[in-house]
Amino acid sequence: MQAVGRSLFIQSAWNYENFQGVGFGYALVPLMKETASQDAPDPDLAARHLKSFNTNPYMVGMILGGVLRLEERLASGQGSVEDVENFKSSLMGAFGALGDSFVWGGLRPLLGLLAVMLAVLSGAVAPLVFLVCYNGIVLWLRIAGVRNGYAYGAELIQYLKTINLQRKIYRMNGLTLFMIGALLPLWALQVRPEVPVFFAGLLALLVMVIYLLWKAERKGVPMLLQAAALLLVAQLLAQTGWFSF
Repeated sequence: MQAVGRSLFIQSAWNYENFQGVGFGYALVPLMKETASQDAPDPDLAARHLKSFNTNPYMVGMILGGVLRLEERLASGQGSVEDVENFKSSLMGAFGALGDSFVWGGLRPLLGLLAVMLAVLSGAVAPLVFLVCYNGIVLWLRIAGVRNGYAYGAELIQYLKTINLQRKIYRMNGLTLFMIGALLPLWALQVRPEVPVFFAGLLALLVMVIYLLWKAERKGVPMLLQAAALLLVAQLLAQTGWFSF
């Protein structure tokens, strides 16, 4: 748990020389103290982990846990310094891209839209729901990341293949698009509460459009054609007066 707590400060000394290097080194201080008390401590341990390092701050736990595992193996005479360096350098870019897509591109917009929809219904609870859900999930990412990184070590890539994070990102993006569409009929219901059928009709249309887009993507229909079809549908709806209030 010390590593999890210290990983919260991974960006506290962010700079243009080694980016998150100081924060990563700080997270490994307990390991440095442990090796210093051994008969043959590694004098270069701190210097090696204060080098340039940069990845998504919420996904750093997996790399941190893996480095702890590899450094312990190195202290016991197994592996090499090059194994640790290669592990860090090869994963920080991958986790940076995955973390940015998962957290910034998927999770935050999804929960933000959820908060907006709740604000339409009950403004007071929306910010609290967003803060609790978002911070709870990213805290779990940090804790589970350190645990799984330490458990799998150099086999961490194999673990990532089993959880298929890319598919989860894809599903979150699809759900975000669904909520963007659902926000329109929800807002319309607030404007015209005397016409609940209007809301039901738009919601049914939304479900049908999303289903057709999903089928089109499975069939390999180009995104440009999908966008053109959506514009055509929107124009037809506008001509029939669906969007006139």
